[in-house]
Order: sequence, then C-alpha cells, then structure tokens
Amino acid sequence: IVHVGLATRGGAREEPAAKAGLSALLARTSIKGTARRNAAQVAGDAERLGGSISPGNSSEGLGWSISVPTRNLAAAVELLADVVQSPSIPEAALETERAVALDDLAGLRDDMYRWPMRLVSEAAFAGHPYGVPASGTEETLRAITAEDVRAWHRAQVRSGDIAIGVVGDVDEDETAALVAAHFGQLVRRDATPVRVPAWPAGVIERAERREKAQSALAIAFPAPSRRDARRHAAHLLAGIASGLGGRFFDELRDKQSLAYTVQAFAAEREVTGLFLSYIATSPEKEETARRGLLAEFAKLREQPVTAEELERAQVYAIGTHAIRQQGGGAVLGDMLDAWLFGEGLHELAAYESSVRAVRASDIQALANDYFDESRRVEGIVRGVGKTV
Repeated sequence: IVHVGLATRGGAREEPAAKAGLSALLARTSIKGTARRNAAQVAGDAERLGGSISPGNSSEGLGWSISVPTRNLAAAVELLADVVQSPSIPEAALETERAVALDDLAGLRDDMYRWPMRLVSEAAFAGHPYGVPASGTEETLRAITAEDVRAWHRAQVRSGDIAIGVVGDVDEDETAALVAAHFGQLVRRDATPVRVPAWPAGVIERAERREKAQSALAIAFPAPSRRDARRHAAHLLAGIASGLGGRFFDELRDKQSLAYTVQAFAAEREVTGLFLSYIATSPEKEETARRGLLAEFAKLREQPVTAEELERAQVYAIGTHAIRQQGGGAVLGDMLDAWLFGEGLHELAAYESSVRAVRASDIQALANDYFDESRRVEGIVRGVGKTV
C-alpha cells in the first residue's frame, strides 16, 4: 500500500469571522466534482484504484489523502491532483454538504463531551482566530456561497503553504517527478503569520444548561505550542493524570466517586497550546468536582511526579507511538505535520529520545508555569439532575 497526501498551512485560522466554515465546506465539496469528473466518477475512479479520497480540515489547515495498492500510485496521484487542484464546487453539492454540516452542529450541541470543549476553546481564545470553530457556526455556514468556496480554494490551495508527502515502497526520485508533473498548477506561498493569543487574565466561565441527568465540566490552562520542546512534558503529564490508573481517575472517580469519567490531555497549536481536563459528574456535585480537579492540579505544582509514574507514562507514550507508526497513513500525517508545523522531519526519528529526556522536575516546572487556577477557563454544560 502507498499513501499520498497533501496538506496546507493556514485554512480556518485565516477565514473571515463572518464566513467561518469556508475550509470545512471546501473539504466537504471538493470530492463532489472537478473540471473533468463528476462526483460519481471521482468516487468510482478511486474505488477502482482500491481506495478513496479523504478530505479534512482543522483549525490550522486543509488536507487530502488517498491510500491504494502501490501498482496504482500513478493513477492515484493523477486523481488526487485533479480533486485538489480543480474542484468544481457544484451548487447542489454545496447545499447538500451545508445541510449535513448544520446537522452535525445540531448534534454537537447535544454532545456532553465535545460541546464543553468547544465552549472552553471559544472562551480561551476569544477575539483570536483560534477561538472561531473550524466547523463554523449556523450563521456563518448559511452565509457562505459556492463562489465564496471557489475563491477560498484559489486563495488557500491553488496558492498556499503546501506540502505533499508519499509513504510506501516506491522509488523516491520517480515518485517526486510524478508528483511534480501532476501538481504543477499549485503555487507555493508562505501562510499568513498568526499572532500569539493572550491568555485571559482571570477566571473565565462559559456555561449552558441542558435537560440532562449529569453535568460536564472542562477546565483549560495554557500549554506549550507545537514547536516548544516542553510539549513532550505536557503529554506525559496528561498520561500521568488521565486514563485508567491515572491520578485524576484514581482520586476523583475511584476514591471520591465524583465522576462518571475524568480525562486530561494536551493539545498544541502552531503558536500556543491548551491543557484540558474534563470531568462528567452529577449536577449537585459540580462544585465538589471542580475543587477536586483543581486540588489535583495543585499537587502537580507542589510535588514532582514519582519516578514510577514518569517511567510508566514514558513507556506508554513510546509504545503507543511505535504502534501508530505501523500504519503508513499515520506516518504520512506525522511527516506533513512535522514539515508544516514542527521543526522538521528529524522530529520523527527523535521522538523516543525526546520523551525519554523529560524529567520529573520538568513536569513540575511546567505545572507551575502554566497551571494558575486564578487564570483558568471553564466550559460547562449543566444538567438538571435526577429529575430528568
């Protein structure tokens, strides 16, 4: 199997606020027809090659990929190039995908995990492109026209900060020539620099109420950016805190019975990051759960993690990364991410040594630098309790 992918840097973070969701609609409609193929032909040609084209978007870019048997590489590159460079964005397809996107948003509002995360992100990055959801809003999605999407394609893809990657048992020079021959319509430009967002100076809360039997609380602190080496310490800290056997789970769920579930994870953007914790609890236990979660953050500031906790987190991180690298699609994604948003491809070989280099003192220092509870941001969906 060979994996081919193209990624751009910019995307949703460069969208006008009134047209948020442009990249999402472009990704959705790009496979619905090109200058040479209609939607059925795009899907049929991909199927005959043994794969399908997967478009995607995030807060910082757009991407397309396809995986096929190696013997079909040349045809797959031609098909991918056609979809990426020449999408027709049919009006009817846009209306269909807009309806699907609006339905997805309606479902998101009822999601007791994803909606608090969205609330906390919007509050933490208010007034910054990172605070505008990549999926858009009901209002912005309805305002986008097919011509808006075509213009956005010209601005972000036909002329964009682009990287193309190939992973497979192929000849490097021949593959590079093949890609260059088919993607010649693209003109590379540097993405517009994104400013570093200012973290709120006090406690910020965004809360909504639902007819649910539980409440969901997400608490966010700032964290290292994608190019900050301390991001490895942040991920290890999340591993120590979260999951079965993690500190937060053991204390708040098993010992205090405060949570249905509790998690923590670090997320990076190009110029900043977030450390997020999440707890689902009974509505009447919300304040107790909050205090318990903040007490666990205080412990991380006050004392270093144990050598056993650190070793377990390192082994788990290295092991899961090694398993992930068995998939060519994952290797492709890591390559493109390292090239566009990281320090370069050397990151891929240095992962294990970077994780092993983290010390307990690094994790404690990170906790003290970032986990200031007087500047936390909360996203809350409050249930009404057992009367539901």
